[in-house]
Amino acid sequence: MRAAIIDIDGTLLDSMPLWMNLGQRYLESVGRTPDENLGTALFSMTIPEGIRYMKKTYDLTESEEDIRAGINDIIDHFYKMEVELKPGVRPFLEKMKEHDVPMVLATTNDRALATAALTRHGVLPYFKKMYVCEEMDTTKREPKVYLAAASELGCRPEEIVVFEDILRAVKTAHGAHFYTAAMADPVSADDTEELKATADWYFQDFDEAREYFFGKPSPSMP
Repeated sequence: MRAAIIDIDGTLLDSMPLWMNLGQRYLESVGRTPDENLGTALFSMTIPEGIRYMKKTYDLTESEEDIRAGINDIIDHFYKMEVELKPGVRPFLEKMKEHDVPMVLATTNDRALATAALTRHGVLPYFKKMYVCEEMDTTKREPKVYLAAASELGCRPEEIVVFEDILRAVKTAHGAHFYTAAMADPVSADDTEELKATADWYFQDFDEAREYFFGKPSPSMP
């Protein structure tokens, strides 16, 4: 592993529960009781689609613009004040730094939100650069973001490990000849077996990844 490309949401940050519960949070903020399956219904939708769905399904009197503003406030507060790192992230990043393995970020999220969360946890300086799919007019269904990151790192795909939690992203990176490390996340639980079959490695957390790539830590002295 000469270099690494690391996803943010669901990989570094324990943020996927927000997206599963975003509609519920918003409806509760305006005094409505959401259906227990709302998160599943909304998860595959874009935010504009989800807004229209909630407005119609729950007969909301708020305009679509007001709903969007309320949702944005929830997301903004979550990334700036609530979201936590996934287990083992900081020690893993420190070990990568010790071994001079350069890292970049690749995300489908908003740059400002991702930057705020990673800065709050003090881990943004570990990375050379952040690549944002929307800014590049792409998604992780195509390898454009990974290939741009590889160019920044000065390495061939076969020398880079891509860390992702979502199956479609793992498939894209693997198809572009990157090594892939799939990271467990509850949102991808139904894809676990296919993730294991597709990726070069499947890790429960970054503690497990650190142990695999760098060995077990030495026992502490009494």
